[in-house]
Amino acid sequence: MKKFIILAAAAGMALSAGAAHAEKWDMPMAYAATNYHSEMGVVFADKVRDYTGGKIDSADIAAERFGAAPHTDFGVLTILQQDSLGGLQVLSRDGCWIEAMPIADTFVCNIGDLLERWTNGKLVSTRHRVLNRSGKSRFSIPIFCDPASEAVSDPRDFDPQADIDATPPIAAGAYIMGKNRRNFSHFEQGTS
Repeated sequence: MKKFIILAAAAGMALSAGAAHAEKWDMPMAYAATNYHSEMGVVFADKVRDYTGGKIDSADIAAERFGAAPHTDFGVLTILQQDSLGGLQVLSRDGCWIEAMPIADTFVCNIGDLLERWTNGKLVSTRHRVLNRSGKSRFSIPIFCDPASEAVSDPRDFDPQADIDATPPIAAGAYIMGKNRRNFSHFEQGTS
């Protein structure tokens, strides 16, 4: 499983190291190259996120005023290098928010909803939020590693016993577009 994630990220970022060592992977490089080639499949950096500084207190938290409200990412893998200000929190299995303390020269990798679905729940999407308590602007550039729009996410790729009646195969683009429609429908024209 770890090899697949690294392979997908390497193919998406077109790292020659991934191609040079393809024979060492359990899954052939051709698989990643087929699913990470265009549109969504090319790793891209979303616009810079500016979590503008300001004092956040218990009233802000109670009112759910965040730099980024609790959410999961829709796709396969999100890579993020934190700044030294911190503020990223991850929800633990027991329902507690844990500070993801910045560690110099490292990246945070979040499993997304599509990868959770694709692995039939073997990997779990990371629920996270941002609370910028520093009083300074905190900038973030997430890099989303998602397959091409037409790539099919089939849970049997990772779990041959997966119940495809409960979790049928779906094109990555259709899945992510559906998540966007459900989560951002209030932004549609004519909707308040």
